[in-house]
Amino acid sequence: MSDPSDRPAPSVSWPPWRLPREVQARPDAAAIVEQLRARLTPMWAGSETQLCEAPFTGTMRAALVDAALAKATVRGLEQVEQQLSAEAHGMALADARAGTTRGARLSRLLIVTSDAAERLYRRVATLSERHGGRLLTIRIQTDEETLGGLLYGTGHVARALLIADRRHTAAVLLGLAEAPDTPPG
Repeated sequence: MSDPSDRPAPSVSWPPWRLPREVQARPDAAAIVEQLRARLTPMWAGSETQLCEAPFTGTMRAALVDAALAKATVRGLEQVEQQLSAEAHGMALADARAGTTRGARLSRLLIVTSDAAERLYRRVATLSERHGGRLLTIRIQTDEETLGGLLYGTGHVARALLIADRRHTAAVLLGLAEAPDTPPG
């Protein structure tokens, strides 16, 4: 893929949310944001919606396995959509009862594999727009069989995976920030 500086700027100011507290409190939080920003790329050719591109490093593998073992993952785009919608509904009810609106803070990661079809990325773009304040999409450089096998056992696939809690979201973000600075593609 092209040099990161050749990529179009995001259509909204990025990031549109605050980092998880565990990441925001670090002295290198600004550098982590810059690492994430440098990894932005369109979801597909011609897309205005962007995601972070990430190598499938040992640190990333370990963070994803830890999340799966802790049952902090949701596998499959349909289940991810249901989970995010249910959470958004619950937060809206809580906000209505409290009479306030909570600020957006990144608390969920949607992990997609690099071998997914454009149709899947279009659905992911809709989710990203709907839940953008608390959701970041990361495309990891691996295929669905490798990711599924690693997390769920031989013969399983995973094209889309939600990291569904803040602690594991922070761990994956920190792993991504520590990944080698290789160009996506």
